[in-house]
Amino acid sequence: MVASTAVSQLLARWAHFYGHTPVSATITYFHLVGILVGGGVAVAADRASLRLSAATPHWSQELARLASVHR
Repeated sequence: MVASTAVSQLLARWAHFYGHTPVSATITYFHLVGILVGGGVAVAADRASLRLSAATPHWSQELARLASVHR
């Protein structure tokens, strides 16, 4: 019972803090920036993989780099 009271108090404090416009705008901004940057990196890596061919030197290293991007 003590844990549920502590969690509800914590959530109430967070809701009060998040209710301020600058705080919610900043958190939303950082979430969207992370999504956009991660998506951009993934798209760039996919484009690079589409350019690979058997004639590409060191293509196995490129595939390893691609695997590290898409974890």
